[in-house]
Amino acid sequence: MGISFLALFLQMVLIRFLAIELVMFTFFKNFVLMACFLGLGVGLGLARSERNLAIWFAPACTLLLLLALFGDDLGLNEYFLPTGNNAFQFIIPPATDWWTLGIFYCLFVVLLLIIVAVFVPLGQRLGRLFAELPPSTSYTWDLTGSILGVLAYTALSFWGVSPKIAAVASVAAALCMFLGDRRGLALTACCVIGLAVVFATCNTKPAPSGMDDPRLTPVSSKFLWSPYYRIHWESLPVSGSADKPVFAGYRGFLNGFYYFDLLDLRLASDPQAMVSRFGTKVPLSTIALHYSVPYYLRPGTKSVLILGGGPGNDAAAALLNGADDITAVEIDPQVAWLGHHIHPMRPYEDPRVKVDINDARAHLARETRRFDLVSFGHLDSIVL
Repeated sequence: MGISFLALFLQMVLIRFLAIELVMFTFFKNFVLMACFLGLGVGLGLARSERNLAIWFAPACTLLLLLALFGDDLGLNEYFLPTGNNAFQFIIPPATDWWTLGIFYCLFVVLLLIIVAVFVPLGQRLGRLFAELPPSTSYTWDLTGSILGVLAYTALSFWGVSPKIAAVASVAAALCMFLGDRRGLALTACCVIGLAVVFATCNTKPAPSGMDDPRLTPVSSKFLWSPYYRIHWESLPVSGSADKPVFAGYRGFLNGFYYFDLLDLRLASDPQAMVSRFGTKVPLSTIALHYSVPYYLRPGTKSVLILGGGPGNDAAAALLNGADDITAVEIDPQVAWLGHHIHPMRPYEDPRVKVDINDARAHLARETRRFDLVSFGHLDSIVL
């Protein structure tokens, strides 16, 4: 049961951690899952081999985690598949020639093979344990451990625990496989200690996004972990004059990608209020107009349902346009937290706004009320 627990728990850790650190796995998470199961399958096939592969689990896992952590420094995020004109949204450099595309595929395959190598020792150990028990008993223990592994990581995710901590715990759990084996115990302990030190000291804070003039150093938050993403935000450059500075709000990032703004739409009437986007200053009035279009088309709107409420801009616009009965549906509790505590207007703190932490489809399935207006906000995830 312990090996099954570790295998499924580590799968969840890698799917999330690699998606955060490596662009290629941000959009293609299923490949990580397939590589994990391939490794387990190969390991099960090697169960009768005389060579014990367990000692290679911790080094292979440590190598994979460090490659992901320093992916930017090693250039692993410089190449990507040809993605067309929409690539700019995620600031991904598209591959434009066969050479670049070849580099991408080589890196992709190498990383997948390392993932496979991580799970081969676990699969071998699992196969040997299967051979020691009757099929029905071994299957029961395997299924129980797998379910518990998934539930354990799900709980950690909802508690906002960093996958770095879960990754170190996964490698540390392998110590149980080497009781009485000094060599394996020492090697695994070194990997655990080294990994913990590196995780605690390296890449612990968000790097500046580089979306503004380098002289305008933004103030960045710490990382916030949601059940789905690593979230952080940075302040937008102050516009206006020295005598009358105008602070429009923040820009938010999911897994390192610029994804939303948290804007003080009350400043839309100030001609000096600007929002910097990729080096271009956009008047806040232009952005506020975008949020207000539904209310111009349907004047007198009082009740509004917002699907994909995000950090609260849609709710803030609804309030400014006279709505007094607003329901905002947002699946990510930490993104909704931004609307309560970080957004300049704190729209989700307003008594006229009700926030439902839920999937939009699930909310619609049980919603019985009629609304004057239904607004579609950020309903798309950053995963393909």
